[in-house]
Amino acid sequence: MVFTDEMKDSYLLVEKDLADLKAIGSTKLQAKLDHLEADVQAFMDAAAEAMDVWEAEELSAYEIFDLHYRRLAGLAEELCALGQKRPESVCNRFKIRQVNAVLEPLKEELEKAFHQELSLIAEEEGHTYSDVALVLRGYLDLCTFYAKKRYGTNYHEKRR
Repeated sequence: MVFTDEMKDSYLLVEKDLADLKAIGSTKLQAKLDHLEADVQAFMDAAAEAMDVWEAEELSAYEIFDLHYRRLAGLAEELCALGQKRPESVCNRFKIRQVNAVLEPLKEELEKAFHQELSLIAEEEGHTYSDVALVLRGYLDLCTFYAKKRYGTNYHEKRR
């Protein structure tokens, strides 16, 4: 194919237009990126400030217990639902580790309060969802009794 002068001129114009578009596009893109970077930095600064405030505040024993109790209640609800859907399905090790991470701080507190040794769920065994749900229900019952004993009978009203 032979390029005519007109074709070459058209090509140069298109090439120039593309370069202009790229320049305009990259400028707009850079402005958007700068704006986004500023938003991200503002968010990170606010998050760091919030973490500093949170770390500076000491949580009361009640707040710490309440936090663990809520985690346990949420986890128990989820695993009980799975236990009802598939009671004989085996709970995997990841879920067992997550359950134990929630139970560990409660276990220590409840053992001190009741002078009774409690156990976590062994990871190497093949526990079913219904087995895990049973253990969680036991911990929930102990936590409820402990909360009534330690924080008063209106514990659930205080949590709201």
